[in-house]
Amino acid sequence: AWMAKDTSKAPIEPLADSIVDTATRIGVGRSKVYELLNSGKLKSIKIGRRRLVTRDSQRELLSGLAA
Repeated sequence: AWMAKDTSKAPIEPLADSIVDTATRIGVGRSKVYELLNSGKLKSIKIGRRRLVTRDSQRELLSGLAA
């Protein structure tokens, strides 16, 4: 028999965020995100016309600043 999906699990965390969402997450403006991307301090991927900043890259940047 068909069973309904179990929705009690924690939501799936995205692997990447838009430029605006990245800016919000790390507490800077959009221009700063582009600056960090151009300097290589943040890594992004491109899917179609969208540029997405990887969550791993965001974590690496913030952990590097905290050290």
